[in-house]
Parts: sequence; C-alpha cells; structure tokens
Amino acid sequence: MKFQIFVRTELIEGVGNEPLTAIDVDIAADPKKWASKSRKLWRSADLLKKDEETWLQAWMLYGLAIETALKGYLLGCNERQNHGSVNEQLKKVIRYGHNLNELAQKVMGADNDERLQKSLQFATECIEWRGKYPAPSDGQLKNSKEWKSMSAYPHVVLREFHEWLLKNLEP
Repeated sequence: MKFQIFVRTELIEGVGNEPLTAIDVDIAADPKKWASKSRKLWRSADLLKKDEETWLQAWMLYGLAIETALKGYLLGCNERQNHGSVNEQLKKVIRYGHNLNELAQKVMGADNDERLQKSLQFATECIEWRGKYPAPSDGQLKNSKEWKSMSAYPHVVLREFHEWLLKNLEP
C-alpha cells in the first residue's frame, strides 16, 4: 500500500496552503534514503570546514547530517515495530525539531558521554542560529553557551557518532 503526504507552505504571492509536492512515503520511510541524505550533508560540511571563514556553516551541516540520521533511525525503528502509519511516524519524527541531544537520547537513552553532549549542543546551536545569523534571538540566547573555540568540541566526536548511526541505519 502506498501513501502520499502533501507538503504545504505559504507561497510568496500570498495564496498559501497550496500543495507544493507529494512525497512517496515508502521512499520517505526508507532508512537508506535518510542515510544517503545524511552522507551528502556531511560531505558538504567537510568542504566548508576547509575554509576558516565557514566553519560555523560546516558545523551547521554536520548538525543537519546528524539530525537527518537520527530521524531516519527513529523512523526506521518505528516502522520495524509497526507504531502507526508511516505518515503519522514521519510527522512525529519531523516535529522533534533540531535539538540533537533530545534526538540522541531517544535513540541511545541517557548513554551520551559529556563530549558528545557538548558537541551535539554546539551543533544544535549552529543549526538554530550560529550557522545562519550573526546573533541569537532572546529565546536562543537563554539556552546558548559561550563557545571559546571549535577545537574544544571536536567534530571527531560527531564523526564517530555519525558513522555509528549510519551503520545502524543500514543493517
């Protein structure tokens, strides 16, 4: 059985809520597709990391790669355990947002080490604002930590976590 989801957004012309595209849920629920998208984001981040001026954008993409792998993993687990329709599962996974520590906790329980937690927190901030804006909003500032240097939270920790996720996404 195939399902379709309609992605809706407000159009610039102001028409709003027009269906823009249909997504084949069988494809969206395939963990290998999530893993592939995650790998592409990671490779893009590796290219940006080479330039000193774009390391925050690299971290944003590393974070998005981790987020994509985590959401793909959660979607695959729910699919294997038959927790509702694929459509419901996809909506739930997407609603989890960008908080990588929360997503990682859903996958691993409370088993995250401190270095990984700090790296995930920094990557979350890069997704939410550091990689896009010069300053955070008030709400983001409350939850934000001061990061002295990228080297304090090495992306090597994220790389190992990413590789573990991908290995578990594609059994």
